Amino acid sequence: MCAPSVDREARFELEHILHSEEQRARSILLSVEGMGPIRTARLLDRYGSASGILSTTNKDLSAIEGISVGLIQKMRTVESIFDSDSGLEKHLSGEQRLLAINDGEYPALLRSIYAPPAIVWVRGENTRMTERCIAIVGTRHPSPYGKSIAYSLAFELASHGITIVSGLAYGIDSVAHQATLDAEGKTVAVLGSGLNRMYPAYHERLAEKICERGFILSEFPLTMPAKPGHFPRRNRIISGMAEATIVVEAYEKGGALLTARMALDQNRDVYAVPGQIGNPAAKGTNLLIQNGEAQLLTSASDLIAELKLEPDEPSHLSEDDLSLLQSLSATPTHIDTLSTELTESMSQLLIQLLRLECGGKIRQLPGKYFVRTPSGVGSGVAPGC
Repeated sequence: MCAPSVDREARFELEHILHSEEQRARSILLSVEGMGPIRTARLLDRYGSASGILSTTNKDLSAIEGISVGLIQKMRTVESIFDSDSGLEKHLSGEQRLLAINDGEYPALLRSIYAPPAIVWVRGENTRMTERCIAIVGTRHPSPYGKSIAYSLAFELASHGITIVSGLAYGIDSVAHQATLDAEGKTVAVLGSGLNRMYPAYHERLAEKICERGFILSEFPLTMPAKPGHFPRRNRIISGMAEATIVVEAYEKGGALLTARMALDQNRDVYAVPGQIGNPAAKGTNLLIQNGEAQLLTSASDLIAELKLEPDEPSHLSEDDLSLLQSLSATPTHIDTLSTELTESMSQLLIQLLRLECGGKIRQLPGKYFVRTPSGVGSGVAPGC
């Protein structure tokens, strides 16, 4: 005799309840002071899930190495607080989820570092890490040169299908995120605060844009404010998610250099862009190169060749890019002329020019002059245009 079929709606409701219970349990574990990534990972490995950990007796938990009676009491206290506050409704929403280290969506490279975060908050449209990642970091106070280099590196790497990871800070971080978005690529921002306490608050809008193509991530409880001690923990995640870290302008002492050295400890490649002598923001990067800790990087094409990347270009150009390409020929045209002819804002025009240049369609000459390359001729533009 066949077993009766399970009603689909009832099964869906059961799966939702089970999923919600697991997310609640993960949020509780993440909020227990002193639990830490190593202890949490050890418990997840033993019991398979966060809800399984909470359902285990105190006696059994205390028999595990590193799990003290005091820590268990803290966990039960947090659990009771969540229950009294309707914790599931207060701490979770459809926009954000908790990934555990044993989930399939958890970044594989991050899982391989020492003491990876056992549970992380994520928010975004695409949290599955299937692409290769490169981290781009640097000072919060870059020079115009540093901003330009960071932008072009991120833009070109993103144009080749690389996911750019950074820390959403002012300066080089935000430039790298924005360049990736301009290239219609995927970027990940790792925070030193909870997802509901965006730091810096000024980058709230940038974070929302990042979530449309990538995601933001934090190992801290949702409402946790940024604290100085959080940033080294954040930096190990930035380097841990990436197969290589690029440093663009860094002071002799600062977070960017710390991220680079964490990458080295994680057995990852580190690249540094050489900076101008006398620029304090270049001392750190020059020191990395001088000490042999980082490989000298002068262009994205060098790294692209080393990583054996293939361009991830769209099959056809947008109407705006095609219009710009049609305005160019083998005869050099100045950027001011292009801006006048196309009635584009200078900022938008620069983005389009960089996109076409990274795609090999055009080439920039000294003095802000541009010409179309042979590759650009084959993009729906007649040779004589």
